[in-house]
Formats: sequence, structure tokens, C-alpha cells
Amino acid sequence: MNCNSEEQFDVYSHFSSQLKRAQIVSRTEDVFCRFCELTFPRLEQLSLTSQFYWYEYDPEIAVGFIQRHSTLRSLCIDIVSKPKALVNVITNHILQLTALSIALNPYCRMNWEKGSFESLAKLTKLKHLKCRGDIGTNIFYKCKAITSLKSVYVKLLCTHDQLDLLRDVHKVAPQLKSLGIGGTETNESAVKFICKHFSNLSCLKIRWSKVETGEGLARIANLPRLRELGLWTYDECRDYRHIPRNHVRFLTLCCNWKDSDGDLLQLPKIFPGLEKLDLYPLVTVRSSTVERIHKMIPECRINVHRGSACLQPFNDAINVE
Repeated sequence: MNCNSEEQFDVYSHFSSQLKRAQIVSRTEDVFCRFCELTFPRLEQLSLTSQFYWYEYDPEIAVGFIQRHSTLRSLCIDIVSKPKALVNVITNHILQLTALSIALNPYCRMNWEKGSFESLAKLTKLKHLKCRGDIGTNIFYKCKAITSLKSVYVKLLCTHDQLDLLRDVHKVAPQLKSLGIGGTETNESAVKFICKHFSNLSCLKIRWSKVETGEGLARIANLPRLRELGLWTYDECRDYRHIPRNHVRFLTLCCNWKDSDGDLLQLPKIFPGLEKLDLYPLVTVRSSTVERIHKMIPECRINVHRGSACLQPFNDAINVE
């Protein structure tokens, strides 16, 4: 529910003592600030987003709200400044947190700071971590191991050395079961590192480059537990043919299939055990091609998504619950 008017604010205020879940999208500075003054004694899940990008609201507003809500189990928040300070507040006050999603507002001038996640190991029950913004390679600087962490999704808005970031993630959580990298293209060395060191992965979702990572995709065979795979590119979908026959059950592809329906017909050979196939074509896929794939793997459910859904298929690559 949005919180952009007096009427909407009154609804939240009236039910504040009962709500366990709240999803706020606010475009009004005054109402947003007033919402953050409310207290929800039973609140367990919160998504807090402000869309007045031109105004850098005082981060103490969000800090005060977080300090009053130690009952939270899932938190999704966008911020405009001081990400390390906010993470410190979260790790000091919401110790039962199992899912954390932080987005650094793309309209602000602040980057993720060195050691932004240094205190994250205090959250001993944290299972899901998702972060977006101008992420550097040192956000996990001095962070101790987080043995409870199962999934990480990182959306990079600028190109950095992905390999250094992945090395840090591996030090913190080598046991990861789900990994997603969105935004910039995942380079060759990063794909090879993932396939060599994250052997427990059951889910991998990346944006790959036709030029760089065709060979790297062959290393996916080194992930014996992999059951869900997502690949996203603006190029033609030919490089996935480097992937050896495997046990993937759920496959998501966002590619350009222009004049390459024959490549799609190779999918049943590479992924013979598919149970679900989601296609996000940047051009039209012939219905006859989809029908032929279904005949080859009749137990597989095939979904072809069209329109604006094709632009960002991996926005929710890692579900934060």
C-alpha cells in the first residue's frame, strides 16, 4: 500500500497496533516522515521506499524507526546516504532479522562505503541478503563469516572488479545455496570463480556477455547441486550451448532469439530434466518453436513473457522473505 495522502496515513495509523506486514511506497516527504514516527509493535515484515529522489531526507528518520522495531524479521529499505551507519543500526537493534534488502538510491551521490557490511555477522539468523547500488569490492571488509546465510543477490550499477567482490562473499558465506548478480555483465573470471568455489549452489542467476563468458558457462557442469539457472543478455542466445548436459530443473532465459529458433531447440538436449522454462525474448519467438520444445520435454511448463517484463527479469532473483 502507498502512503502518499492523509487518508492513507490515517489507515496505517489506525491499524498500527495490529499490522505484521507493511509495504510502503511514498512520494510525499511530509507523509513519509510522519509514517516513520509511527510504531508498529507487532511488525515483522517491512518494505520502506521513498520516491522523492530530489530530497535527501534525514537518515535519522529511518534510524529512529528501525530502533523501535526490533520485532522485524524481514526488512527492505532504500536509502540516500550513510549505508554503513544504517547497517550498524540494523545489526544492533534487529537481531532476529532473517532477510535484508538494501538499495542505495541511484539519484544520490553516495557510494557504498568500505566495510558497509562489517557488522553483518551479528545477525546470526540472516538467511537472505540483497543489495543494489554503486557497489565497490570492499563492502564486506572485516566482516566475519555468516554461517546462516543462504542467498545473496547483488545488483551492480557500475562496473567493478567482480572477482574481488566474489572472493569476499566466498570468505563470508562459502555455503551459499543461491547467488544472483544483476546490473552489469558477469565477466569470464567471475563465472569461473563461481563454478569453482560455490559448489553448494542450487540457484544461479547472472547477466552474461556473449563476447566474454561463453566459455565460462561450460563450468556450470562443476555445480552438481544446481537446479535453477537464470541467464540474461542482450545478445543472441548462442553461448548457452557451451553448457554441458546437466540436472537443471528451472531455467530462465532473457536473450535475443532473432533468426535463431534452432538454438532454442537445443535446450531439451542440454536441460533434459526441465520442469519449468521461462523465456523473456527481446524479439518474437515463434509459437511453433515453443510447441516443438514442449513435445521434446512434455513434462516441462513453458512460459513466454512479453512486453516490459522482458527488461528486468531478474529484479527479484533472490526472494527476500
